[in-house]
Amino acid sequence: MSSERFRPVQTQQLERQLMQTDDARLYRRTLALLMWGRGTAVTEIATLLQVRRQSVYNWLASYTTTSESGAAPRCCTVRSPPRWTSETEALLADAIAVPPDQLGYLAVN
Repeated sequence: MSSERFRPVQTQQLERQLMQTDDARLYRRTLALLMWGRGTAVTEIATLLQVRRQSVYNWLASYTTTSESGAAPRCCTVRSPPRWTSETEALLADAIAVPPDQLGYLAVN
């Protein structure tokens, strides 16, 4: 009797995503799904990945509600817009153009 909780196609997609992603958060979530799919208890997954059990349950719920088509859990990759703008880059350039001793610092290194 198999302990697999996902269909083979889902497992293959998760394994492929695990190997292809360079996003640490997505890697951890995908790994958690694969571990659960192979029969590992949620408590053990949470301990190994150093996350709360609720996080693992949330990832599972998110994946199972969005993966009817067998899609990999890309729903977990919502990112904030970048905070670094051309204005912040200009501010940094202006700030490092002035030597520290001209700003009142004794050490200039």
